[in-house]
Parts: sequence; structure tokens; C-alpha cells
Amino acid sequence: MIRHDLEKKFSGMGKRVTGEENNKFTNIVGESVTVEIKDNKKKTMSTLMKILSGNDRAAGVLSELVHQDVTVPRPAELQKFESIQLDKKTIGVWVDPIDGTAEYITGNRDPEFRPGENISQNGLPNVTVLIGVYEKATGLPIIGVINQPFFQTTDGKAWTGRMVWGACIGDVRATCLPMARSEPLLAEGDKHAVLTSMSDCKKLGTYLCENFEVLTAPGAGYKLLCVIDRLCSAYVLSKDNTYRWDTCAPHAILRAMGGGVVKHKQTLSADFKAKRDQSVRELQITYHKAEPKAAGSNAWCNMQGVIAYCDEEVLMKLAESLTRK
Repeated sequence: MIRHDLEKKFSGMGKRVTGEENNKFTNIVGESVTVEIKDNKKKTMSTLMKILSGNDRAAGVLSELVHQDVTVPRPAELQKFESIQLDKKTIGVWVDPIDGTAEYITGNRDPEFRPGENISQNGLPNVTVLIGVYEKATGLPIIGVINQPFFQTTDGKAWTGRMVWGACIGDVRATCLPMARSEPLLAEGDKHAVLTSMSDCKKLGTYLCENFEVLTAPGAGYKLLCVIDRLCSAYVLSKDNTYRWDTCAPHAILRAMGGGVVKHKQTLSADFKAKRDQSVRELQITYHKAEPKAAGSNAWCNMQGVIAYCDEEVLMKLAESLTRK
């Protein structure tokens, strides 16, 4: 649907979209079906019925939704970019149509979660949709959009979502962060909170416990969103289990805020602090080149791990703590 909508709005952009998922399914009778949004609801419904075992009611509801005309208000902040012209041939798009699949399937909710105040430990709020635009020449992310479809409930049952976006094109930056703090939320004892994965938590806790409170939450996109929202100061992952489609959109938003996403392993190198400004620029993850000697999805894996931050001073403090090991 993302590819369809981009193509509809900007002719030729559909073929520039790359992502984790594909649109080919096998139904219960073994038939391979390519799901595409057609030029009218009837044709789209016919395609959907092939993978929904003839469930015309579900196919009808879905086709009705995907063919809706949605009007999105134009934020005033976008006026900053009115004089900027982007050539479609010079940009690419990374998409993750559903990050946090396990949380989406389970459909739970953290009873302690308070939107904008703390971090969700599990459930639907950890699900995100990620759309990131990058420059083909430099690989740097320039536009990011994150949809959090299950942000809060109005009556304890019905969910409402939100959209967070940011852009950093040349020297022009803007972002839409209605609930973001000017300073990161500090954990107990005025320590900076750092998010990581369950597998990294124990190891990082050993190195960071003096200056940081190490927390976990599911969903790479959600953890990056928590850095953007200043619910934590950074997201640290030493392992190679995130991909370009996970980080491109949040990275663009963080760049618009003055932060970024750098390669974890190289950030811990001996000359990082000595060449601080140069190192921070050079270690930003880029999105235009595949990993050498890697195939399939691994070609677009963030092999060196990631550190996402909204403040360079926090990044320096993290690098110092992690290199003490």
C-alpha cells in the first residue's frame, strides 16, 4: 500500500521503495498470489479474496479501506522546505510496513504504560510503521515518518494512533514532535536511561551501570521512537539484528533533532574520541550500499550494531563507558 500511495502521489517513486516484506502469498490451496492494489475496489477485492479463502466480507472491508481518500493536514513546519526541489532519481525509500510483528499478533497491552510518560514493555504500542527516504549519493537519511497505530486508547478499547516525522535536507531541518521533551527523561538517581535488547541487557548493564539505567522493550522501531520522544537518552545494540528498513526513518528524524544513529563497533574504536566531530559524521549509518560479501536480507543488515542518540554529549559518555570494558 505504501508503494501504491507513493506512486499515486509521485509518479515513478513506487519502484524506488525497498523493504523487509514482499507482497507474494500462498493460499490454502497452494496458489501463489501477488497482492497489489488495483485501479478500483472491485479488482482489489477480487485479489484479496484469493488469499482470504473466499471471505468476501473481509476482502470487501479491506478493499474499501485501501481505496479511501485520506486527507492529511499540511504542517506549518513544512514551509521551510518549499524552496527545496528533490529529484526523484536521486533518492530511495526504505520501508518496514510492520515493525513489532510479534507484538501485533499477540495484541496485548502493558497495563503500566502511559503514553508520552513512560516506556511500553510489551504489546500493541510497540508496533510501528517505518518510512525513510535517503540520498543515493551520500546514503544519508533525509526524511523519516513513523506511524504508531496503537498509541493510546480513548475508552480503554478503541485505539488511536499518531504520526511522527522529521526532515533534514541540506541545512534545513524540521520535525513534528508534539509530546517530545526538550531534555531526555532521566531514570532513578538522575541517570540517563538507555534502551537495548534483552540479549544485550546483562552485558551492557555491567559497563553502563555507573552512569546509565539500562532498560529493555520490544521492537527496534519502537526503541528508536523512544529516543526521539526523549523517553530515553539512547538506544544501544551491539548485535547485528537490525536492518536498514528498521533505522532509516528514525535516523532521519534524529538527524533533524541534531542526533543520529552510528555504528556501534566503530564507535568504540581507540581514535573515536580523538577525532570526535569527524568520527561522528563518518560513523553515521548509510542506506545506499549493501554490506560486502553478504547476500539476501543480510546485505542490508546493520552488521556493526547501532547507537541511536539525540545528544552528542550522551554519545560521548556512552562511548567512554563502553570502552572501559
